[in-house]
Amino acid sequence: MTKGKSEYKHDNGEISQVEITIAGMGSKRVSIANLPPEISDGTVRYAFSNCGEIQDIQEERWSKAYRYSVSNGI
Repeated sequence: MTKGKSEYKHDNGEISQVEITIAGMGSKRVSIANLPPEISDGTVRYAFSNCGEIQDIQEERWSKAYRYSVSNGI
């Protein structure tokens, strides 16, 4: 859990209120390889929803040096 308040019980029995917040975790970029093209963005978003907020989903493409812009499966 990364938000809210909790209690911490010290060795001497004293109880302290502790605020829980995100500290310097920042954003992470995740690449998924070999995902079938029929898997929707909604399915991917749902699968990763327990990991945090999904900001964006993009399909990577082969280099523009090729004739056509083609998805590379990542």
